[in-house]
Amino acid sequence: MIVSDVFYNIRCDACGTELCEEWYHDAGNGEFATILGESGWFTAEHDRHYCPDCWERDDDDRIKTRDGRTYNEDGREIRDRHLNYLELSEGMTLTQMRAELERGQALYSSMVGTLYKGMLADDLNTGYEWLAELLAERKGTPEWEAYHTFDSHGIFSRFRDEMYDRVYNRNK
Repeated sequence: MIVSDVFYNIRCDACGTELCEEWYHDAGNGEFATILGESGWFTAEHDRHYCPDCWERDDDDRIKTRDGRTYNEDGREIRDRHLNYLELSEGMTLTQMRAELERGQALYSSMVGTLYKGMLADDLNTGYEWLAELLAERKGTPEWEAYHTFDSHGIFSRFRDEMYDRVYNRNK
């Protein structure tokens, strides 16, 4: 007789260490929350988990993780938007920034579920937020009008589809 059982464990998003070498059979979210808290693990938004070796508190009582992320006490990520916003937008037009995001979206669409796909999704969400900020900041400029002309003619969606075809066909 073939019997199927489901077993659960949690893996650290920074180093890959598992919560316990023994798999927990049919553990629910409530049980994991208790086990994680007692073991010194930190749980952040988007189901990210960090073992005790991969997180620490900084001088401002924020939580810094080994993978370079910063969280507040309740697990929401804190991003230094101003610095990254300036770095990303420096020397880029709205159209160039959107084209880069479309390339990233095409790559994301062609990836099989991995840790890297999740990281790319986070970066794409942040990129689109920055693009929205830039659009609001540059509203009424010739650059803004050119961007909307490209967008209204479907150039970005055609660009993404062509990029997806190139990435997808390269991976075959």
